Amino acid sequence: MERRTWYRKTFTAPASIQGEEVFLEFEGVRQVAEVYLNGELPGEQERVHPFGFDLTPHLRFDGTNVLR
Repeated sequence: MERRTWYRKTFTAPASIQGEEVFLEFEGVRQVAEVYLNGELPGEQERVHPFGFDLTPHLRFDGTNVLR
């Protein structure tokens, strides 16, 4: 049986970080992590150890961002 856990967060990016690189870091996942920001897939990971994704090219400063 395949089990999935979903996480969803909406947020607005402050204008003060525009032009900066923005990363999302995880301490690890148990199986597979697929990370989407605003419908785009910055990456996926199948490891248990720490990893991160660069969200910079997918980040919106003119509205709400949806991370899932």
